[in-house]
Amino acid sequence: MRGWVERQLGEEVLNIIPTEFGSGATSIVQTQKGRYIAKVGERQDFLDLYEKVLPFLESSGLKQSHIIARSNRLVLYEWITGDTCKVFSEVQTKQAIKYIKKYFEALRSFPINDVKLERQNAWDDAQSLEFLLDKLPDTGIFSVSPSIAEATARLSRMRDLITTLPKQLIHGDLGADNFLMRGNMVTSIIDFTPQIAPEMYGLCQFLYWNVLRQEESAASLHTWAKVYSEVMNEEIFDCCMLQATLYRVVGPLLNGVTTVHKRVHLLEVLLESSI
Repeated sequence: MRGWVERQLGEEVLNIIPTEFGSGATSIVQTQKGRYIAKVGERQDFLDLYEKVLPFLESSGLKQSHIIARSNRLVLYEWITGDTCKVFSEVQTKQAIKYIKKYFEALRSFPINDVKLERQNAWDDAQSLEFLLDKLPDTGIFSVSPSIAEATARLSRMRDLITTLPKQLIHGDLGADNFLMRGNMVTSIIDFTPQIAPEMYGLCQFLYWNVLRQEESAASLHTWAKVYSEVMNEEIFDCCMLQATLYRVVGPLLNGVTTVHKRVHLLEVLLESSI
């Protein structure tokens, strides 16, 4: 990495430090002129789309890190001031929800016909409602936990409702460590992970990581959803929340990961609630 970065920047790299939170493939690069972010193993289709999306986000006043250089293995991003964290405070959660509302509003104007994403792994399958309802029963994954079959059955009953929802480009991985913060304020969202899905599903991905996973309870989900929008269709929200939570169970299992006990527990928590 060091040699490649030096060739791209034309200056000496003083230090390369892995980031404290987030992907283990992300590092801070320090030179005499400043700092940069280097990432290994980024998907090329994600990067192509990110560069097209940048003007839409920035025209809405949303600061984004530009790509300085990229290869098949490495990407070098400009530095944006801000700190990542593992867990949000209550105030930070509220500010993050307000920020992603503006973020998704900006992405809504991006033409989804211009989104070209390749199927590269089983996570891509797990994103698809059609896969979850029509093909998942044949994978043998139902044997992991009865909650997976129950969640799939509930989604199947809601299928007509879900498929009528408008779809748009969203960021599908909104854990706290993908936000840059200055105090309680969001300065940027990073690690662009595109999906085509209903806007509410994007919010539910955020709530999965930052509320359901942290509290291990579904009790406050509707309350937090109303921070996003006072006018909320609870049935639609419940559908999207269930799909987002099932996705986080099925994705690892399809990729051969068997240590999903907490994720299964969160799915059970959601099923036992009013959702």
